[in-house]
Amino acid sequence: MIAGRVTGAVAAVGTALAVALAGPGVAAAAEGTFYVNEVPRFVDPDDYKCYALSWSDDDLLDNQTNRFAYVYRNRGCHRNDLVVVLLPSGSGSVDNSAQGSVQFRKQ
Repeated sequence: MIAGRVTGAVAAVGTALAVALAGPGVAAAAEGTFYVNEVPRFVDPDDYKCYALSWSDDDLLDNQTNRFAYVYRNRGCHRNDLVVVLLPSGSGSVDNSAQGSVQFRKQ
């Protein structure tokens, strides 16, 4: 009787693990690195996660990931604060210093 319970428990754990790893809710991540003035800031960042990002006047923001980088002038990645969208493997600069944020997306 105990062996049957253990086998059933192991099967249930295995099924739960398989669903967790293969389910549609699994988070994706960009591949590559986002730099500020050639200094790596984010490596393989998660899609849609909002990352704090600070920059100074004319800093070079270099998006060497396979995702679009949405750069915002304030923390929180709010749509109204969008400053620039950097293409995958694209770079650019922003005129004003900011305590902003960045989010990576497929598009």
